[in-house]
Amino acid sequence: MTNNQETCWSITGIGGNASCPQLKEAIHCRNCASYAESGRGLLDREPPAGYLREWTELLARAKEKAPADMISLIVFRVGSEWFGLNTALFQRIAPLKEIHRIPHRSGRILLGLANVDGELLLCASLTGLLGLEPAPVVKDAANSTGRLMVVGQGERWAFPVDEVDAICHVSLSVMTPPPATLTKSVQSFTKQLFEHNKNAVALLDEKRMMEALKKSVKA
Repeated sequence: MTNNQETCWSITGIGGNASCPQLKEAIHCRNCASYAESGRGLLDREPPAGYLREWTELLARAKEKAPADMISLIVFRVGSEWFGLNTALFQRIAPLKEIHRIPHRSGRILLGLANVDGELLLCASLTGLLGLEPAPVVKDAANSTGRLMVVGQGERWAFPVDEVDAICHVSLSVMTPPPATLTKSVQSFTKQLFEHNKNAVALLDEKRMMEALKKSVKA
C-alpha cells in the first residue's frame, strides 16, 4: 500500500500498475482490508479545504488511456490447466464455500447453490463445462489454494477453481490462436492463448461461457 491509502487503488492497485504486494493475496482491491478501512475513513472525516476545487479540476482532466492493445485479466487454474478471464467480469473472489445440491437439477455443470456474503448464488463446474480432468481432492482445507470466483454483469455465477494466480495485463500482440491440439470443449471456449509465468494460459470467451452456464440451468 502507498502512504496515501485513499488513492492507492489507482496507483499500485487494480486501477494502476498492480504492483501492490497485497494483491497477490487479495486478488482485487475490493477484498483488501486497508482499502475498506480507507473507504470508511472517507465517509467519517470532514472535507478538507479546497476539496471541491481539487475534485472539479481532477474530473475536468482527460482520463489517461491504457494502451489500446492491453487487457486486464485474472489468471487461475482448474485441474492442471490455466485460464484467463477479463477482470471486469469478476465481482468477488471468496474462500471455497459449501455447495448445496439442487434436487433433480445439479449435475456435471450445474453444481448447486452457495451462500456468498448472504446471497445464494448458482455454482457451476468449469471442469464439467470444459471437459477437464478433476484435480486431486485436497483433504487439508487450511492448505488449499482453492477459491470461489463470482462473475457476471447482471446475473451472477460462482465457480470453484483450484488456484488463483494474479491479475495481469497482457498485450493482444503476444497472443496466438488456439491450436488444434486443444480438446474440443476447451477450444470452443478459448479465444486466444498466451504465456504467463511459463504456463500456457487459455483466454476464455466470457460471452460463450456465460451463455453455456445459462443453458445448464434450463437443461
